[in-house]
Amino acid sequence: MAIPEAAAPEYALKAQFLVELLPYVQWRPEPAGSGKPLVIGVLGRSPFGTHLNDYARGRTVRQRPIQIRYGERIQDLAGCDVVFICRSESSGIAGIVAWTRGRRVLTVADDERGAREGVMLCFLMDGQFVRLFANPEAAAAEGLVFSSQLLRIARMPGTSRSAP
Repeated sequence: MAIPEAAAPEYALKAQFLVELLPYVQWRPEPAGSGKPLVIGVLGRSPFGTHLNDYARGRTVRQRPIQIRYGERIQDLAGCDVVFICRSESSGIAGIVAWTRGRRVLTVADDERGAREGVMLCFLMDGQFVRLFANPEAAAAEGLVFSSQLLRIARMPGTSRSAP
């Protein structure tokens, strides 16, 4: 799926951010040597082009290989560990977040709406920089824990380091 040239650097950076932050999120433990992949689902019209697949190829998180899956409906991504909500789906963020409840899915978006609707991590552009917004309470409600290193670099809703 091709993306406009102007968007390519932004989504190359966001793909890298997404993959690099995964070790700083703690899910329920997987049995050692299970080989079960950590699956990132991309919901909607993917803006990543090949960036996400390219960056995830050959990488692991806690000895789990990273796998990418794409879906047009949230139900297509059942069983994913992470769901990246594309901007094409931003009008339905509240429903998507509601669907993921109880499934221990890390929700990620790159839309301001996500920060207000209970998405756990949001990547927002600030000039040439990606700003990370984290909602550790939403993550904790699903049994996920953000490391102190992740929280140190993130802005958080309801604090002096809050979302726009």
